[in-house]
Amino acid sequence: MGDEPGPIAIDGKDEIFSGFRKLHAVTYRHTDHHADRLPEAQQREIADIGKIAAVLPYDPDRDLLVLLRQVRLGAHLAGIDSNMVEVVAGLVDPGETVEDAALRETEEEAGVPALDLIEAYDFTPSPGFTTEWVTLYCARVDARSVPPRTGEVSEGEVIETIVVSPDEALAALDAGRLANSYTIHALFWFRVHRDRIRKAWMGES
Repeated sequence: MGDEPGPIAIDGKDEIFSGFRKLHAVTYRHTDHHADRLPEAQQREIADIGKIAAVLPYDPDRDLLVLLRQVRLGAHLAGIDSNMVEVVAGLVDPGETVEDAALRETEEEAGVPALDLIEAYDFTPSPGFTTEWVTLYCARVDARSVPPRTGEVSEGEVIETIVVSPDEALAALDAGRLANSYTIHALFWFRVHRDRIRKAWMGES
C-alpha cells in the first residue's frame, strides 16, 4: 500500500502571480478509466514552493531539543495562535543539495552548526494547493551555544529559540498546544526513533 503515479495530463500552466511566492493556474485532465465521470479539463491554482529542508536540532549529550518560535501570517489569518513553535526549515537554493540546505538552515535559524544529520522521511504538507515537498532531518547540535534570537533580517525573520527537554516538547504535542505541521511531524518521528538516535550518537543500547 502506498502512493502511486497519478493518471494526470497537464494541458497548461500559466503564472498568475509572482511575489514572495509564485502562483500558477494549472489546467489538467484525469486520464484513467474513471475520467468519464469528470469534466474534460479542470483548473487549480497551485503555489509553486518546491523543495524544503526541515530539521529538528537535538543535543543528545544534554538530552535537549532546539525549537523556534516565529509569527506566521497564515495562522493569524486562520484565527489561530500565530506565534508558532517550529523546527528549522527553509527552501533548497538552486544548485544546492537538500542535505546542504539542512546544514545551512540549522546554522542560520538555530544559530549553531549541525554536527551530524539523520534523515527521517519526505512529506508534502498540502498537495492540493502547493508543490511544497519536505525532507525532514534530525541534526546533532550543542545546545549550550544556541543564541536567544536568530533570523535573516533581509527576509523579515524574527526568530526566538527555545531549548527544551524532549519530554516537555512531547507533552505540549500531546496537549494540542502545537499546530505547525512540520513541528508535529518532527516530534512524532522523534518520539518513535528517540532510542535509535541516542544509540547512533551516544552508543546507548
